[in-house]
Amino acid sequence: MACIAIVLHGHLPFVRHPEQPFYWEEHWLFEAIAGCYLPLLNALNRLKSENVPYRITLSLTPPLIYMLQDTLLRLRFEGYLEQRIELACRECRRTRYLPALYKLAKHYEEVFSRCLHDFTQTYCRDVIGAFSALQRSGHVEIMASCATHGFLPYLQINPTSVCAQVKLGVEVYRRTFGCSPRGFWLPECGYNSGMEKTLADAGIDYFIVDTHGIAHASPRARYGPYQNVRCANGVGVFGRDPESSHQVWSAQ
Repeated sequence: MACIAIVLHGHLPFVRHPEQPFYWEEHWLFEAIAGCYLPLLNALNRLKSENVPYRITLSLTPPLIYMLQDTLLRLRFEGYLEQRIELACRECRRTRYLPALYKLAKHYEEVFSRCLHDFTQTYCRDVIGAFSALQRSGHVEIMASCATHGFLPYLQINPTSVCAQVKLGVEVYRRTFGCSPRGFWLPECGYNSGMEKTLADAGIDYFIVDTHGIAHASPRARYGPYQNVRCANGVGVFGRDPESSHQVWSAQ
């Protein structure tokens, strides 16, 4: 029997600038909430309400968790949506005699208005809480990740820093979700030999590596990245499917 595992990775660099009323970098977060996290939550909850049996795995990194829980950033996200709703309404008035442009402006007015309603009313400004509820219902398994999304093979020159990245990532997960993580997303799927011991010491059962981490493993996995393997200490390893990963990440 063949199985497919849908694994999503949620991460953004930490951006928060209370010293300024407006900062472009924060729009990375706002665009991700409006264009990714809220639509994903809507789709998952719709499937749940329709009794569609599904399960996916999702990693949420500590920087992203802290930003989504931050009071200032949540308030600024509302302002971001309100500005775009106002702009779309002005565009609707300006293009009322230009059908194609009016249709586009109206579309964005509806999109941003729906985002504002979902954020403030449906999810009560708590995106992390909404994902946590889906984990409690058994539809989503949330994985942990490193404290600052540091690339562990480069940090391996100082093993203490690797241990700290993993340990703090697990601690943030426990404080946020009230349970211990089973899975771990290695930043950029970067692996060094021996890293599985650090993960096992943190209570991790499995982790994700890039395609070549399985394809060039020793001994070789019979089915390459399409077969999960276990390290000598029993920790499981899953490799990314190269074709679907390329479709997501390729600039073309």
